[in-house]
Amino acid sequence: MKIQTKIVVGSLASIALLAGLLFVAPKAFATTVTSQSIAAPLFAKPGSNSLWDDVRGAGHLSVPFVIANANNGPGVKADPLYATAISKNAGANIRTLGYVQTNYQTRTFNDTYTDVDNWYKFYPQTSGIYIDLLKEGGQDEACYVAALYTHVKNTHPNDLVILGAGGHLSPTYEPYGDIFVNAASDYATYKAWSPQYKGFEDKTQYENRFMHLIYGVTSDQYSSAFSAIRNNNAGWLFMTDKTAPTPFSATPSFWQNEASDVGALPATTIPNRGKTTLPRGCISLSSSADNTLDNHTAKQSTTTSKVTVNNTSVSFNSEPATTLNFMSMPKGVTIDAMSAQGWSCDAVSKSCSYASVMTPASSAPVISTSLTANCDYAGGNALLRLTNFSGNRWDLKIPIQTPFGCEASTAAGKLNSDKSGQITTQTTQSVETTLAIVPLGGNTNDNASQKQTPVKKSNSVIKAIAIALIIVILLGLGGWGGWIWYKRQRYSVKL
Repeated sequence: MKIQTKIVVGSLASIALLAGLLFVAPKAFATTVTSQSIAAPLFAKPGSNSLWDDVRGAGHLSVPFVIANANNGPGVKADPLYATAISKNAGANIRTLGYVQTNYQTRTFNDTYTDVDNWYKFYPQTSGIYIDLLKEGGQDEACYVAALYTHVKNTHPNDLVILGAGGHLSPTYEPYGDIFVNAASDYATYKAWSPQYKGFEDKTQYENRFMHLIYGVTSDQYSSAFSAIRNNNAGWLFMTDKTAPTPFSATPSFWQNEASDVGALPATTIPNRGKTTLPRGCISLSSSADNTLDNHTAKQSTTTSKVTVNNTSVSFNSEPATTLNFMSMPKGVTIDAMSAQGWSCDAVSKSCSYASVMTPASSAPVISTSLTANCDYAGGNALLRLTNFSGNRWDLKIPIQTPFGCEASTAAGKLNSDKSGQITTQTTQSVETTLAIVPLGGNTNDNASQKQTPVKKSNSVIKAIAIALIIVILLGLGGWGGWIWYKRQRYSVKL
């Protein structure tokens, strides 16, 4: 009986161990980064301690860029200490990003916009912008962020833009940031962190788009915290033992280990999302045309148009890169003139460009165009497309009047009975035709559970298989134990 008991207890222990392994395995869903580098927030004034020098000393392979915060922004004028420190960073091939904040998109847009410009004005070696204190919000909040991103990419297309949300940010924002700080907290809070937007935050190919800033990490927590950051798909990290309210104002006590440990993986590639169209209605331009259609001349008609371009936004300036192009012209129609004060126009290329800013609720100078249709005209409108820097577009139809006096066999003659001397006027309005923005990965709506269902289903299937295996093993071991017990009983009787 003792043998039987040992067999049964041993079998149950094996089953319990196997069950534990089977049920723990499905929870290891987080991806592990394949590359990693440090992005260091430098919120101490250069020279106040050794932070700037220590970080720079780690080298650009471990620390490709840092974030400078002079006074929750660039301050009101250039500071020689910052100018020198940023210059030293540039000499060490380390980029310096300027810190600005939006106060969760409640700060006036122009104030934040001005801070962005002042970083480049005060410190010409600035290499990007870190936009802090963001919330996900709705359309207005997204427009605020998109407008700042667009401005940086317009003026400095190769520079980096980081969105410092400090928490989960949906893929809706993906076109408007190069890197997302989707975790910024003390380590005690960070332990519970997990990706919210499946297919985006947890996708290995996007690891260079995510950055985690973790503070309050003790020396004995260092290894587990470092591992957690890697398992949470953060290609960029900064970890410190310093605590709130100023965790990024001094060198971490384990800085040398941190700088060395990131070297165990290849350096993270600095992303550049590039120019992307804005959400509709953010910085919304429009165009309208007052058209005069005249066919006084036999076998020819003329359409003259006064085209007005408006910035219909109530909050945002337009970027100084607005264009109007005739995208299509019906057969038999030619452009005779295209001109305006303040615009650069060329009738040959059928385009005009405007290099000035349009302030909210303002208009650019009126453009004059003249089109001529002859007897080859077979109907249809000319299409005039308005575009902004980001590539948003608004299409305006310019009507064409059919000329009179053309032979009945010609295209125009087939369209028009004699309407000699007719002059008509018509006003047309543009329609936005911007193509849909497609963010990379993830779910762009609030019902993220739909995207997560396959993961839950997959885990359920694994658990069902595990249960089935345990039952089979249990029955097998039970039968084997029973057979051993039976044999032992027979052996005891014989003795």
